Amino acid sequence: MGTHGVRTTRTELTSQGPGKAREDDPSDAKGGFGLPSCLGGGGGEVIAIAYDHNARRCSVATREGGTLAVYVKDASDAWDMEREWTCTGHEVNGTEGPSPGMEGGLHAGPVTQVAWAHSEFGQVFASASADGFVCVWFERSPGQWDLASSFKCSRTPCLCLKFSPHQYGLNLGVSSGDGHIRIYRSEDHTNLSDWQLTQDLYACGARSDPSSCPCFCW
Repeated sequence: MGTHGVRTTRTELTSQGPGKAREDDPSDAKGGFGLPSCLGGGGGEVIAIAYDHNARRCSVATREGGTLAVYVKDASDAWDMEREWTCTGHEVNGTEGPSPGMEGGLHAGPVTQVAWAHSEFGQVFASASADGFVCVWFERSPGQWDLASSFKCSRTPCLCLKFSPHQYGLNLGVSSGDGHIRIYRSEDHTNLSDWQLTQDLYACGARSDPSSCPCFCW
């Protein structure tokens, strides 16, 4: 498959309010898997969690309401919720956004993976979902997170999402249920709206197997 550009949109987020993390017992979490006790609960069943390069921030995806949250570790090593927002459907916190399931849309299915880029490229992380969509989020200003880009990777669920080591540039790999690993690259680190598909690799598994390529490593 040849390289091609990905049309994207940008949507500004508004906070649902910061909150201090609670020291909850993880055994109290719904579904037996909630936020780690250091982060607190209250967000429902956790689907995915990832820490940034410096382990000072983490992003958490929860099933209830299709939310993403960013937590920050303060000077006393306590975790504060910095922002939480809805990342599925037609709206982001009441602001009309692009339609899900379309080029430039939001997640129409539950988020399956989150991953952080190296801090060399700023505060950037990505989320992938069961509907084959990837969204790239960036911190426009302290505590203000925006949608920089979104694009459809596959008709099958995204199973694994990882940024490459920073010395190779800003590359994002996505493996899907169709057995493919697709590599996207952003050449302009100051404009994260444009991602090019640079490689499409058929890795393993039958195309009918929804878990044919569950993980990969750079």
